[in-house]
Amino acid sequence: MELDKLSLFVHSVLNEHIELNNDYEMIWALSFANKFMICIDENTTKKLTKYENSLVNILVMILNDKNLIYPTVDFSDYKRFIVNNDLYDENWMFLYECCINNWLEKDSTILNNDRFFKQLLQHSITFISPNYSKVKMEVKDIICSRCIKKYSLDANSELLSLLEDVISEYQINLDEDFKEIIRTTLQTQIEQIERTVEEMSSEKTVETEEEMSSEKTVETEEEMSSEKTVETEEEMLSEETVETEEMLSEETVETEEMLSEETVETEEEMLSEETVETEEEMLSEETVETEEEMLSEETVETEEEMLSEETVETEEEMLLEETVETEEMLSEETVNTEEEMSLEENARELSSWSRLFLLSKIDNKRISSFVEEEY
Repeated sequence: MELDKLSLFVHSVLNEHIELNNDYEMIWALSFANKFMICIDENTTKKLTKYENSLVNILVMILNDKNLIYPTVDFSDYKRFIVNNDLYDENWMFLYECCINNWLEKDSTILNNDRFFKQLLQHSITFISPNYSKVKMEVKDIICSRCIKKYSLDANSELLSLLEDVISEYQINLDEDFKEIIRTTLQTQIEQIERTVEEMSSEKTVETEEEMSSEKTVETEEEMSSEKTVETEEEMLSEETVETEEMLSEETVETEEMLSEETVETEEEMLSEETVETEEEMLSEETVETEEEMLSEETVETEEEMLSEETVETEEEMLLEETVETEEMLSEETVNTEEEMSLEENARELSSWSRLFLLSKIDNKRISSFVEEEY
């Protein structure tokens, strides 16, 4: 490759577009010089140090770090562009890159004083990558993908050994810096894959747990709903039962009341009938008893009268006979005594009235016998 012609081409582009203030063409030419390590002469360097554009200024500082700028360069104008340390003016990107790369006596203290730029600094954000190469990036991606495939087959393999195996397979020569970049990228990708696998496994676990919990929740809800349904049905049944019982009780009460009324009426009727019958029976019995008593009394009186008449007649006959016998046997006291005793015994067997009558007769007879004996 003829670097002299390339250098002439770069210088012609820069000198032409500096005068025209064409930022895009200047940025392109400076990137080309950085890629092919083309040194910038003194005249062009002086022009570049006076040009005010953040991207152009950053590329010039990158070339200065690689010693591709004329050695006696003066950056007093660049310092004047960012003298106020203002992170919110038109040169904020140039100031930011100076702070993170320690250019022009700037450091990260300026960024730490601002909440937004402090976060950019903490995440190592940069707006220009001077060593970027599309070819290198493609090579890096291919090597990393081959290493990841091998690592997936044997997770215990070391990254450096995997990287050397892949490089030897492609038979390419890489500098150590680029190898380190590939190793770092590979390490980052593997860590991301492992994190992804862990996240997926955790997500699966969470999903499984959620499914289990949802199933349990569904089962619990079904059980609760079934229990609620059962309780509701039981409550409805109990309410219906209570209502039915109440209706039955009301009907029963009404029936009992009707029965009680009928019973009372029946009992009253029966009682009244029984009372009437009892009264009739009692009256009939009393009537019968009264009639019987009256009949008995009449019968007794009749019998007594008849008996008294018969007794009187019998007694008169007996007395006459006894008188005759007594008159005949007066001489015998023992006989008289026996007759008196027999008379007394007969008198005891008769009624009280008859006894009195007989006794009076006896006494009269005694008196008459006594009088006869005297006279």
